[in-house]
Amino acid sequence: MNKFSLVIITLNEEKYIERCINSVPSASEVIVVDSGSTDQTTQLAKKCGAQVIHQDWLGYGKQKQFAIEQASHEWVLLLDADEFANVELLDSIDQAMNQDVYQAYHLPIREYFLGRELTQGRGITNPIRFHKKSAGKINSEEIHEKFVTDKPISELDGYCLHYSAPTVLERLKKILRDATLEKEHHHWEVTPRSIFLDPIRYFFSYLIKKNAYKDGLAGIVLLSLYTFQMYIQNISQYEKKLKL
Repeated sequence: MNKFSLVIITLNEEKYIERCINSVPSASEVIVVDSGSTDQTTQLAKKCGAQVIHQDWLGYGKQKQFAIEQASHEWVLLLDADEFANVELLDSIDQAMNQDVYQAYHLPIREYFLGRELTQGRGITNPIRFHKKSAGKINSEEIHEKFVTDKPISELDGYCLHYSAPTVLERLKKILRDATLEKEHHHWEVTPRSIFLDPIRYFFSYLIKKNAYKDGLAGIVLLSLYTFQMYIQNISQYEKKLKL
């Protein structure tokens, strides 16, 4: 019987860590790499049977790759502490390990925002989160890190529910954090025209082509906040250009 490791990186995640671990009861081991929590995260993780390892923060990509390397099983499921697997996903993982073609899998993730589960537009993502350790590695990006592989990839059934920033104020805090990281680590060309036009195009593309409107007010509000994030990030890039 194939076994897999559940791997999670944490920092002050006492609100969600137990639910995350308990949502994946079929994991043969749980590895939690903590970067210095001051709340009850590590104690609660140990209570759930996790092996807790301390590692000072390396950046998102490097921290996650370090965590994966601590797993003793070849198959690894990487989750954020505020993500929770559903039963269909666990069944799909079991099937995925019993085939010989694919070595990495996209995992559908749905955002929980304004009291509801989103299924359209910016409410869904599809990163590679279940894979063999030997199939590749997470790049070293500080933000928007991803698993890089040249092996065959498929997609799992089921999904994880993500409580990344379930309220407007929490999302605004995350926007400011991400905008700061984008300014520090990424660069792209912007003009006074693109500062405004890029977010407008982005908003209507997701609203209509990717059906964000089907998630009602929650979907439209979340899309509006992501649009605002693009606007802020464009302005920040323009500031860099002006050396402000």
